[in-house]
Amino acid sequence: MFRAVFAALLLQRPVLGVLNGVVLSPRDTRSLVKLSSTFLHLSGEATCGGVFIAPNAVLTAAHCVIDENLQ
Repeated sequence: MFRAVFAALLLQRPVLGVLNGVVLSPRDTRSLVKLSSTFLHLSGEATCGGVFIAPNAVLTAAHCVIDENLQ
C-alpha cells in the first residue's frame, strides 16, 4: 500500500490553477487581509491570510502569529 501511494505522489503533476473556484469581485473580498510576520530566528517574512471578524479583530491561524520556537 505504501509503495502505491508513494508512486502516485511521485507521478502526479502539480496543479497550475484553482480547481472549482469562482471569480470574486473586490466587494466580496473586502474582509480578507494579508498578515506579514518577521521572527528573529527566520530569514525573511512569513505571510498568512486572515479575515476581519470585527472592526478591530482578525481571525487567522495560530502559527501565523505565535513563534513555536520560543520558550
